[in-house]
Amino acid sequence: MSNTNEFLNKIQKHLNGNISQIELSHLNKDLETVLDRLEKDEYKKSGFNVNKFNVPDRTREFYIYLQFYCEIGQNWTPLLKAIDINKYKEVVDLCPGYTPKIELALFYSGYKGKVIAIDKDIDSPKRLVKFMELFNPPFKTIPEKIDLFDHFKSKYKVIIGNHIIDDLVVDLYCKKWGISKTEIYEKEGAITNLWAKILKDKDKNLAECLTKLVDIFERITAKNGIILMSQYKSYMEKLLNLDEAARFSRTLFKMIIKELCKIGFVNEQNLVQKALKNYKGHFGINDCCILRKL
Repeated sequence: MSNTNEFLNKIQKHLNGNISQIELSHLNKDLETVLDRLEKDEYKKSGFNVNKFNVPDRTREFYIYLQFYCEIGQNWTPLLKAIDINKYKEVVDLCPGYTPKIELALFYSGYKGKVIAIDKDIDSPKRLVKFMELFNPPFKTIPEKIDLFDHFKSKYKVIIGNHIIDDLVVDLYCKKWGISKTEIYEKEGAITNLWAKILKDKDKNLAECLTKLVDIFERITAKNGIILMSQYKSYMEKLLNLDEAARFSRTLFKMIIKELCKIGFVNEQNLVQKALKNYKGHFGINDCCILRKL
């Protein structure tokens, strides 16, 4: 009961501060749902569920997510134009998960070639393909199941990765420690616990990740091939207060660029600067790179 009182005190403290009308509206609806579930003894059966019957809120939430995906796609568009993406018959979207941010960028760029969506979980890129079919894009997206931490022989000319460093770190340690990747993203608190374990021995794990990820990027990139990557603080990292995890991934991102440039890659930061000079989006010049393999 003391935890409940402490929680209520925190809500009251926030209410006395700065709270928007939309926050207040959502809070009222949530509390009404809680009261209704208490009166019907629903908490004895299961935990609290979001009110799924509020069509205006569900629609608004859907549009917020879709707008975010589209904005990331628009953020990528000038970078794709910087490498003249339309001259390539095939490009790779590396570890896209469920969200077609790169595919939207390619759609905005008028790309007409083939897109290979590489992920260790084949279900997520398959759903991504279904989503993009709604836009009737002029390109074909092909899901391909590859575990980047296993042996693979495929090499590609153009590899694009939106916010992939942290995902690869999570993949590495889920595999190493025998943790289900599905569990990490479905169970509340699981991703926070995993990052706490990774950060407990930060320097050692940073060095291990550097070696593993540099090897992946070197092996998957064909001669004269291009890697386009971004790494910025994500919505999830902000929501879960994963500030130290975000710093870990950003540090690793910068280290990977330096190491790749030591083994035959060239950092074409001038193209990034030119592409994003006057663009304000979710990530900027210092959050992305264009690397060319000699």
